[in-house]
Amino acid sequence: MLKNENIICISSIDWNFVWQGHQEIMAAFARGGNRVLFIENTGVRAPGIKDIPRIKSRIKNWLKGVKGIRKEMDNLYVFSPVVLPFPYSNIARWINRRLILSVLNKWTKLMNFNSPIVWTFLPTGLALDLANSIDKKLLVYYCIADFEKLSPHPAKIRKTERAIAQKADLIFVQGEEFKRRLSRYNSNVSIFPFGVNMDVFRRNIFSGERPSELAGIKTPIIGYIGGLHRHVDFKLLDFLAQVNPDWSFVFVGPIQAGVQEIKNSHNIFMLNIKGNTELAKYMNSFNV
Repeated sequence: MLKNENIICISSIDWNFVWQGHQEIMAAFARGGNRVLFIENTGVRAPGIKDIPRIKSRIKNWLKGVKGIRKEMDNLYVFSPVVLPFPYSNIARWINRRLILSVLNKWTKLMNFNSPIVWTFLPTGLALDLANSIDKKLLVYYCIADFEKLSPHPAKIRKTERAIAQKADLIFVQGEEFKRRLSRYNSNVSIFPFGVNMDVFRRNIFSGERPSELAGIKTPIIGYIGGLHRHVDFKLLDFLAQVNPDWSFVFVGPIQAGVQEIKNSHNIFMLNIKGNTELAKYMNSFNV
């Protein structure tokens, strides 16, 4: 484990989003005696109507801190930058770089946050600009997704990801396919899939507490924890709910796609996002 290092994390999600590897890794670094600045997601696509709640949350988070930076836990600070939401516009990219760096340079100087390790989950042009502009000790790129498939401009993000991969001192990837692709640009690529902090579950899973939201839901409960995104087969879920009317299907996590096919099913329950320390209580109440 690293110790006594300064780490700037360019994240592809916000700190208060579903707890996953981004927050867990950076929180572990902070608990281990390093100082971390977690820069929330600056985007891989222009926002739509469904992103309005996230935009409102970003503005609230910006107001919570000083120039958008707030202390979240010991040794860990979160930067919620308010940027122009056009990740593939050269003008917006230039403006966003100046907006972020104007805050970042002052904060790092004030905090003596010198020679940081820059760890980016984003392969965007803005992430590349920030990495190039920071006087850093190391650059780490963690490839967690095929952003070409998530971006409306795959050629542009392919170009900037290649540039980040070539400049990186170390690359982590989620699987073999990503390793094969990025090894063309960098020989120092390691497979490092997300894991689980089992301490969260050891503390809670046998506590016997049942979430109040599940009190009126009959068993058996088929439970799912995670985002309801476009990869979920909603037609199949609707079919399963109809042919098994005595089963309850419970989904714990953010709604990230249209759920028209299942929203009227009497035995499908969508409970939205929960804190990671609450998940064990829900899992312990599921039959499947």
